[in-house]
Amino acid sequence: MKKTGIAALALVLLLSACGGGDADKGRTAVVQGGGNAAPEGTAAEAGPDSASEDFGITMREILDANRTEVLTASRGSFLMETAYEPEIDTTGQLSVIYADGATVYLETDSSHELYTDQGSYLYMDGYFGAVLSAEPVTPDDFSSIMLDEDTTILEEITGVDDNGDTLTVHTILSPEAIENYFGEDMESTAYLKGDSTESAYTLDAEDLAVLSCATFLYHADGTVQNVGTMSVTYGAELPENGVILREHQNAEELRTVTIVLEPDTEEETVLSATAQRGDTVFPFLPEGYYILYKDPACTEEYDENVDFDGDADQILYSRAMDLGEMLENAVNDQAEAEEASVEETP
Repeated sequence: MKKTGIAALALVLLLSACGGGDADKGRTAVVQGGGNAAPEGTAAEAGPDSASEDFGITMREILDANRTEVLTASRGSFLMETAYEPEIDTTGQLSVIYADGATVYLETDSSHELYTDQGSYLYMDGYFGAVLSAEPVTPDDFSSIMLDEDTTILEEITGVDDNGDTLTVHTILSPEAIENYFGEDMESTAYLKGDSTESAYTLDAEDLAVLSCATFLYHADGTVQNVGTMSVTYGAELPENGVILREHQNAEELRTVTIVLEPDTEEETVLSATAQRGDTVFPFLPEGYYILYKDPACTEEYDENVDFDGDADQILYSRAMDLGEMLENAVNDQAEAEEASVEETP
């Protein structure tokens, strides 16, 4: 499990930089139709065909100024909140991102995620639990959490307004950039050929820190979709749901779940995670480790999902198998069960 995959939370907010970086790679925004005109005073006024010129600032400079380590060093912490328009499908969309150098916290409509040097703790599907992984994720893995490195660099600046203490930077993400970024995967997104996005970033004029961002989606048919607005508060406290996760992670009564990969071999690897008693552990194992077992010989399958309401320590085991082997075993088990059922029928 890498930083792109915990809890299967994934989107790039309209492929625009507004709305999250490392935490979002691989995510696809779901944009419902719509024909709303962009309000006056937004990036949409410039139109997607605005000519490019030198505005004395680059997207690379904006990216570098908004790296997590830069912002937390100069401002202590930041809280990024996104308010979506009512017609936008927000399922799985990141609505809250918080970082303070020692902690990263992410929130969607269905999950909360806390990352510290102690490990990762989640609230997902109604359960609290620690993450057990061969590749632990720490706050250092979220260097570009404010702005997405891959997509922000593709935006073209179309205008800069100097407001004194702040700058408003207008950008466009062209249809060509969107098509090149998604490639063959574009058919599985809500984007249509010819769509583009425009954003208006409000930056601190002194250090280029993002203060807010509004994004619009231009459809190829000429309609405009107002997506929503992202705002940033500096010097903020960890949100309440993040505090709750931290309390679970630092509870006095803990239990340990251990998973041994390739037990009793030279490749044996021991993974473990501690969780508050009564909480679960979410295992994110390397590819090929599909089944957990109760015994080192890996003959007795463990049917539960790491004891969701567990109080006791646990040791489980797993061996790598390819997907074909797993499916073949499942078919054989089903056939044996059906044969046994027939034999028991009077």
